[in-house]
Amino acid sequence: MEANEQREWLVFLCYRRADGDVYAEALYKALNGKPLPAAPPGYDVPPVVTVFWDQSAPAGDDWHKVHEPFLSGAHCMIYIATPGAVVPNPDGRDWVDKELGSWLATRSTALSRPTPTAH
Repeated sequence: MEANEQREWLVFLCYRRADGDVYAEALYKALNGKPLPAAPPGYDVPPVVTVFWDQSAPAGDDWHKVHEPFLSGAHCMIYIATPGAVVPNPDGRDWVDKELGSWLATRSTALSRPTPTAH
């Protein structure tokens, strides 16, 4: 990677559709494609934010094929803590719980400092 080449900063939105859609969409529109305000350690220039919002992802039920790959490579997760986020899905598929569990299982702390990666 050449000096000053702009890289991505991957952000994963975790929310419950029942009452978090409007917040997820607002965050997606506000952040996606915009550069970070400053270059984090290890970066020459501020990276561009790429937000994973499941509404912008390919349709599909297979969490491991669609969500997990982006989540595992994300630099940060934004958890949208609405009242519905803590209520289990009536269909038994609790994506919020899966996403949070996966994030915490692969990070030393919830507030870990990510290392720069090229994408």
